[in-house]
Amino acid sequence: MSTATFIKRHIFSLPSDHLFTTRELLQYGTRNAVDLILFRLVRSGVITRLTYGVFQRAPLSVSTPSIARVARVKASAFGRKIFSFGSTAAVQSGLTTEEPCLNKVTFYIDGSTTSFRYGKHTIEFRSASPRKRSLVDDRIGTLLKALWYLGPGSIDETRLKSFSFDRIEKRVLHARGSQMPDWLRQILPAQINYKFRDYSVYGTPMIETPESALGWISRISGGRSVVFY
Repeated sequence: MSTATFIKRHIFSLPSDHLFTTRELLQYGTRNAVDLILFRLVRSGVITRLTYGVFQRAPLSVSTPSIARVARVKASAFGRKIFSFGSTAAVQSGLTTEEPCLNKVTFYIDGSTTSFRYGKHTIEFRSASPRKRSLVDDRIGTLLKALWYLGPGSIDETRLKSFSFDRIEKRVLHARGSQMPDWLRQILPAQINYKFRDYSVYGTPMIETPESALGWISRISGGRSVVFY
């Protein structure tokens, strides 16, 4: 069978709102051949081009993928992962009311900085250090990501001191805080900067994990309380 036949069979086996990329079709032929076939399918209305290298079967009038979904598929095509950006975390944490630019959406990525267009939006992938990427989007990770983004001169310390943390969250702040820059660690609430003894997880390192740090500690401790002194 020809390259065109393989590609059409692949596309029509997908759900109509499924997103696919040029790279996953390169198994059927050369880059030039795949690009030409996709160009013809877009022109004939069989598929919709969302951004460079990303397509779906359904027209935008039927299914319009979210910015985050397109960004995730684009990054995945190159073996990368995306993470929420600091400005988003700052708004979610209530540390700022300044909304990010509506026409530009930024994500951290475990790769090189780049950008591309999706409709009226510019999606930017900004390279981030492993420490930033380790901050998952639970309450503590979002807070630390927001503080790091705002910087030492733009943080409302009164607002920060008004936050309350339970024992598990204090444990996570203490552990994650040790991975933060010195200036950020110094402005963390004084209530978490003390020694602790955790009978359930003491001696178990805070390893890099895709799950929430809160969930990780709760799972390891079996739901038992964390004892501080």
